[in-house]
Amino acid sequence: MFLIGEAGIGKSRLKIELHEALPEGLRWLEGRCQAYTQSTSYAPVVQLLRAALGLGASDAQAVARARLRAGLGSLVGDRYDEVQPTIAHLLGIELEVRPLAERQTDPQALKSQLVLALRALLEGLTARGPAILAVEDIHWADAATIELLVLLTELTDSLPLMILVTSRPDPEGSAWDLRFHAQRNFPHRLLRPR
Repeated sequence: MFLIGEAGIGKSRLKIELHEALPEGLRWLEGRCQAYTQSTSYAPVVQLLRAALGLGASDAQAVARARLRAGLGSLVGDRYDEVQPTIAHLLGIELEVRPLAERQTDPQALKSQLVLALRALLEGLTARGPAILAVEDIHWADAATIELLVLLTELTDSLPLMILVTSRPDPEGSAWDLRFHAQRNFPHRLLRPR
């Protein structure tokens, strides 16, 4: 779902009203793009992951490791060892033992590992009930976040998952790539309120 409009028109209010009207059992995970995070890869994805795993931004490393272990273990089950290094790396959580593969990850390999890890996490999350990933102000998203969201849109066909984004109308910005991808490949899933 795309909520598109000029600044101050009420996109955030619509999103809040939707969130408040959700039925019991529907999981809402939210991330926000900021003008100052445009050069920070995956900033809203980190917020989504922290919400999914119950991690606070200021958790001590030992607490973050314990919550990561518990949260991921319950969501991804036997895929834990495959997913944990990538999610820990993205969240800035230092593992007691760093796998060799994590230390040698190039950006393209990290992106591939991240897509697999998020897919596993979202499969585990939606196995418990439907979920909404909300990303506010996507017009300020970095290119890596947009690319990741484009790749994750395919999950809306196989999982009880909705991706909701708010954006200013900027057809020249990278956020429009996500919108065009959804229009082209998932018109049956795309909703743009008027």
